[in-house]
Amino acid sequence: MGANLPRAKDALDADLFLFPSTSGTPGLAALVASAAVVPVVAIASEAALDLLQDEFPGILCPEDPEVFAGRVAVLWGAPERRVMMAEAAGRLAAWFPPETNVANLLDRYREPVRAQRRVPAGVGSLQSRGALT
Repeated sequence: MGANLPRAKDALDADLFLFPSTSGTPGLAALVASAAVVPVVAIASEAALDLLQDEFPGILCPEDPEVFAGRVAVLWGAPERRVMMAEAAGRLAAWFPPETNVANLLDRYREPVRAQRRVPAGVGSLQSRGALT
């Protein structure tokens, strides 16, 4: 499987990766950025906190646009710090090989699909609730 996966650095050519949202997949997005050896600036959501620590390999911010923009500006003005954070990002990503991540992601989707298949036909449908009469 690994031979078919693009290298993260080929997919993401950037100096900084910004994730100013608490929704979506901030943990996975930060991991892809880390694999591309790019420092991350993200909102300190639960998913981002699972992977990142402030200053390693990025910066975590409160959900405040002005604070977020200010921290991006400070990091942009500190190229040596960005290089150190990028190197830390690469080391972090090495702990999460793509093959393992893909397998884990697929496992997370398989269980709800299996559970859905175990539900008897008609249970939970609109028709069983009288909505389609």
